[in-house]
Amino acid sequence: MYPAPPALSKRDFAELAHVDASDIVLATVHGSHLYGLAHPGSDLDLYVVVREQAHPTQQITDSTDVTVIGLKGFLGQATKGVPQSLEALYSPVAIYSAAWEPFLRSWVSGGPQVLHTFDRTITAFRKVRVTPKRLVHAERIAIEREQLVRYRRLFPRLSNAERERALSRAAQQQHV
Repeated sequence: MYPAPPALSKRDFAELAHVDASDIVLATVHGSHLYGLAHPGSDLDLYVVVREQAHPTQQITDSTDVTVIGLKGFLGQATKGVPQSLEALYSPVAIYSAAWEPFLRSWVSGGPQVLHTFDRTITAFRKVRVTPKRLVHAERIAIEREQLVRYRRLFPRLSNAERERALSRAAQQQHV
């Protein structure tokens, strides 16, 4: 098995996101460390949902990339099926506020709008500004789409078999 994502406390997330810890609704390691695709040069991606924030922000410093989004915007994105929001929602290493944890953990996804969003995202990664990294993400998101159809939720931490499948299919796409 590949390395687990780094363990961070709510205080760590608050410090890195420049928010008050009591405002955090959900926080998780995200990106390649969450998916199981990290390599020695990978940055550390964090996704933090706070009670109130008008617009999402992204802060990139050194080797850390922090996305902060308000709860209302996050729920809107999750309802539409934005992969990044659903990956955060279903992250096995997410930290939740006690008040929101039961609601967020019970969230089910997979309706037509969600699947349409996933289809559009997969197509964009395969056809627009194609890079090896984007092809791997297309295959990873395709795996998540299958999970949504089957389980009405997704599992962003890839199994070894899913990881190999995504890497293999992406390599095949590069040679087409």
